Amino acid sequence: MSGFKNIQKMAFRHLLLSTAAVEIILCLVPKIAHADPTEIGSVDVTAVSTRGGQGNGIGFSAAPGSAPALAPSQAPLNSIQPRAVVSDKFIQDVLVPTADFSSIVQYTPGVATRQPNGPLGGGENGLSIRGFGDGQFNITFDGIPFADPSDFSHHTGAYFPGFFLGQVAVDRGPGLASTIGYATFGGTIALNSKLVTDEFGGRVQGSYGSFSSWTTAGEVRTGVTNPTGTRALLDFSHSQTAGALQYGNTDQTSFLAKIEQPLGDSTTVTALATYTDSFNFSATSISPVQTALYGKGFGGLNNNPNTQNFYSYNFAKRETDLEYIGIKSVVNDITIDDKVYSVAFHDYQPQAKNLAGNNPDGSAGIGVKFPLASGGTYNNPNGVPGTLKLYDFRTVGNILSVAKDFNAGIASGTMRAGLWYEHAWEHQWRPNMVWNTGQTFTQLGAVPPTAYAYNVYSQTDNFQPSLEYEWRPVEGLAITPGYKHITYIRHLSGPVNSVSGGPPAYASGTYNADLALVSLNYRFNENSAAYMQIAQGFLAPNLSYLQVSQPQGNNFKPQQTMNYQLGYVYKSDNITADVDVYYIDFSNQVVSVGSGINQYYTNIGGVIRKGIEGQITYAFGNGLAIFGSGSLNDGRMISTGLTSPSTPRYLASAGLIYDNNEGFFGSFISHFNGSMFTGTGQSLTNNYNKVAPWTTTDVAFGWKMFNIPGIHSAKVQFGIANIFDSRQATSNSITLLSNGQLDPYNSTYFYIPSRTAYVSLSMDF
Repeated sequence: MSGFKNIQKMAFRHLLLSTAAVEIILCLVPKIAHADPTEIGSVDVTAVSTRGGQGNGIGFSAAPGSAPALAPSQAPLNSIQPRAVVSDKFIQDVLVPTADFSSIVQYTPGVATRQPNGPLGGGENGLSIRGFGDGQFNITFDGIPFADPSDFSHHTGAYFPGFFLGQVAVDRGPGLASTIGYATFGGTIALNSKLVTDEFGGRVQGSYGSFSSWTTAGEVRTGVTNPTGTRALLDFSHSQTAGALQYGNTDQTSFLAKIEQPLGDSTTVTALATYTDSFNFSATSISPVQTALYGKGFGGLNNNPNTQNFYSYNFAKRETDLEYIGIKSVVNDITIDDKVYSVAFHDYQPQAKNLAGNNPDGSAGIGVKFPLASGGTYNNPNGVPGTLKLYDFRTVGNILSVAKDFNAGIASGTMRAGLWYEHAWEHQWRPNMVWNTGQTFTQLGAVPPTAYAYNVYSQTDNFQPSLEYEWRPVEGLAITPGYKHITYIRHLSGPVNSVSGGPPAYASGTYNADLALVSLNYRFNENSAAYMQIAQGFLAPNLSYLQVSQPQGNNFKPQQTMNYQLGYVYKSDNITADVDVYYIDFSNQVVSVGSGINQYYTNIGGVIRKGIEGQITYAFGNGLAIFGSGSLNDGRMISTGLTSPSTPRYLASAGLIYDNNEGFFGSFISHFNGSMFTGTGQSLTNNYNKVAPWTTTDVAFGWKMFNIPGIHSAKVQFGIANIFDSRQATSNSITLLSNGQLDPYNSTYFYIPSRTAYVSLSMDF
């Protein structure tokens, strides 16, 4: 462990150096030119900037009953790539109270998601953007990327509840050179904390619904504290459910604190800390045999402690935290924005379940036998085998941006230089267990390599400088070319490699990439704009690429995409609308070649993705609006021309929303998911892995009450998710028999959860 402690010390040293940079900027405060203090703790996606804003407000900040207020999602006029912003109003008034961020983005163009255990069902959500799966796109919180460092995947139930979020934006493209992340490859989901306010206030909320689901949440806003000018926000949320699947119990408790402190007239410091503790039993997909015996609500677990599928042997307990200190200042007409941060994740996950197996009750796979270090053999024919999956990571980093405006006639514009540095360390270890005795193989005297499925330490260093110039040669036109260099370094120390308890692995890899990006936005008038983007996306290499017998034999470059996109946006009080077309060339896919000691990774093949997307909301002016959004998607493997996996042929949402901010409000929304292939994609021999189209419809309605003595307002809300109780399959994992037919015992499926109802009460003060 001493080596790992050294890694920790190194990471904190980087954090201290970043903090020192912030302190140096603070020392410049007396020299700062006058400017209004600006909150930097959250990324205001409605800011007027080609980096993603729009001139008029959306959601609660827009005129009541207007299209910008009611739209489920909308693109800003200053977009430089396809973008969908989900407003605070939509999150609070339409979505279920237990919604996580995967639920929030489900109606945006190009996004597919599924939640077989319900909105608070724990981790398995199948989130994808244009067919790019989890780990191939960014997720950020207040501009800070977070993901598992090994493969950049996410656990939606382990982080921020919907109650903590102000707005959420989905960028379907690599962004600008200043856009940071591990996977600009597939786009970015940008989560934003709520803004602090000048006035004192708060909110309390409670809900109860199907599957014994309930939530309690509260918020306090201090307003401006005189004479210091301090403003603060405190949030709490607890959610709990028995789950739509049997033994799908899940609960989540989260806290958030945010403080904003002005320093002088032109400097603002923002500090934020958030913590989440979550738990869920590991309900899983089920086979056709299990479905026939137990129904689509079966989660693969049981209450028999003598089987691998006993629920107490299969659960996940996770803790996460994220903290940052940011400072934004204007020094001699130069805007400096710096943020130092840390993100941590701890996973304690017993795993014993036999995912399908020949016995649907989970009785297969009983018995434990292994060699002892002292000689002889441990043999327990009734032992229930399994593992204890343990995973820890912490990242520390600094995000620095420096910008200056130039007023130089036809050469006028804004220069932005950026630097993102991050260090991460992680430890993944998986002791083998006999679960019905509660003992590890080590406690039972196993030979050391046999005691672990794997035991791996790793660390990464990520260095990304960027430079871009937003050139505004004429009024309404902004052209932004940019350049970014990426250096990504991995170090692996694996006493027991993760390749089935393989031999020790010690390796390093340094990966470099240079990306060029250019975007254009032209404002025709105050209501309409067009944009174009030609940009390269990037995906950092996974840790698994080093976990081969001879990593020095690898011969690959980091995966990249070439993106070509063109779009149009229109916004007025009555209409929000946008449409875009895209073409993405992903031609250097990293694949594994060979096996055993001859295995290595190289670039070969890839996918061509293209499509058309759009969204529109029309408000009639009396509080009623009709909306629709959708995409036609095509992903083809370059080598075969067959359809790529996890790419729905189409995605669409449509419905009605009513709210004039005077009392009654409601919504009726249907979501349509086209057919797609799972696994490795379309096959020439069979269509067993094809998922048929499916549709769900959600209804929400309620009443708002104002000018109540002692409080500002109150709201009661009722909702029904999947009102028509559709139970179609949403994903599958297919195994074939030797004759090429479907294996009904080992092929598994997830289904749409059954109809869900809830009631919610909230009060604002």
